[in-house]
Order: sequence, then structure tokens, then C-alpha cells
Amino acid sequence: MRSLTSSIAILAALFSTAIPAHAQLEASAEDLVRDNMNMQKCVETVRDLNEGGGNEAKMEDCIGIISTSCMKQPNGETTIGMSICLQRETNWWDGWLNGHYRQLKDIMNKDDFAQLRDMQRKWIAFKDAKCRFEHSSWKGGTIASVTAANCYMTTTADQAIILAGHLNKGW
Repeated sequence: MRSLTSSIAILAALFSTAIPAHAQLEASAEDLVRDNMNMQKCVETVRDLNEGGGNEAKMEDCIGIISTSCMKQPNGETTIGMSICLQRETNWWDGWLNGHYRQLKDIMNKDDFAQLRDMQRKWIAFKDAKCRFEHSSWKGGTIASVTAANCYMTTTADQAIILAGHLNKGW
């Protein structure tokens, strides 16, 4: 049985060189394909580690795979670079979230889906308010944009994981 620490180490080793050093911060089509493959590999690794009932790896272990690798690239450590990298990963999580939302729409009854839709609308308002607050709490400092971008990424990832959990319940 693997510990959570070893699960994280496995995931870190899998993705420590996910994006080649020559990649630009602005994602090319090739970068986006690579991002998707790396995230899918992480999702599958988490599922595989948990199939035996150990529940030692969590989908949250996949948060940061794209942005961390991107920030290791030239200019990735700049304020603009970090914001771009975080947005790049946010886009992946948003797509994953929307895919699960559409799947839930297809399998849920009308009343249950109406509740899900209402929750999602309120969650979007919450996410926006939360991340605007994170931005404003830095009083215009240069790190404000990075903090807000990180907020959008982690909040979106968390919600995507929640919807995936509901989908796994089999509605």
C-alpha cells in the first residue's frame, strides 16, 4: 500500500519534465496536446492508485501539473509568465469541469439537474467574488494578478473535481 507522500512523489516524477525547455509560455497547439496528455495521465494515475481501495491519491494531486511545468520555462517565473501559466492550467480544468457538467446533464433527471445548474451559477458568482477579493487584497501590488490567477485555477480545479465525483456516483 502506497502512502500519500509516495503517491505525490510518483506524480511529481511523472510530470517533472512535462514541457520541454524550448516551449514558449504562450501555448502552441502542441503544448495544449501535451498539457492534455499530462493531465489525463495524472487523472489515470490517481484512479489506478485508488482502484485497490486504498484511496491514497487524490485528484487534488493533479492541481499544478501544467502551471508548475510552465513556470519552469524561460520567462515563466515573471509576473506575466506566472499568470499565463496559471491561466493555461485554468483552461484545462474549466474544460474538464464543463465536460463533466454536460455528462451530468445527460444522465440526471430534470429536477436534480436544475439544482446542479443553480449551484453552478452560484458557484461561478462565488468564484469571481473570491478571486476579485484575492486580487484586491494585494492593494495593486504586482503579485495581485498572480494571486488572482492562482485563485481562479485552484477554485476551478476544486469544482471540476467535485463534479467528477458526482459523475462517479453514477446518477
